[in-house]
Amino acid sequence: MKNLPPSMINSATIPRSTPLDNTTAWSLFSNTAFAPKFADASASGFIDVWGGKYAEGVTADASAWKHDDRLHLIRWDIRTASFDLKFADSTMTAMRSNFYKFVSAYKASGGEPGGFTTYRDEKWTVPEMAEYLYGGGKFAKLQKIKTKYDPKEMFNTDPQAIPALA
Repeated sequence: MKNLPPSMINSATIPRSTPLDNTTAWSLFSNTAFAPKFADASASGFIDVWGGKYAEGVTADASAWKHDDRLHLIRWDIRTASFDLKFADSTMTAMRSNFYKFVSAYKASGGEPGGFTTYRDEKWTVPEMAEYLYGGGKFAKLQKIKTKYDPKEMFNTDPQAIPALA
């Protein structure tokens, strides 16, 4: 298997109920695509259009995943040029800080961003992970299931795994 260069991904999902407006879209672009370039990494991203009949048909209580009523997935990535190069800590900090300036502006405008489990932020605390990935009581529901079937947390191999209730 070919070695891939190191990468870092930040993402947020945007609900149909609070789409981006001119101000939040400007915050997104000014803190990502128009932000200063990194010396040791290249950046790219996309806005994936979600929605449609499937998203409209999924009610908030039908799934643990926060994909109900989602309009967009916004993803911002950085990569090094080669597998043997690493990011400077300052690059990762700046990339994350810039992305969360947009997320904060979106929240300040009344939006409730979600997350995408595949692109979750490794620096999230468990409460942040619960908010972004599972919001609306879904985390508590998953904790009850976790407590019933894995009370000793045998399958928790990740710091952001859903913890069993004490």
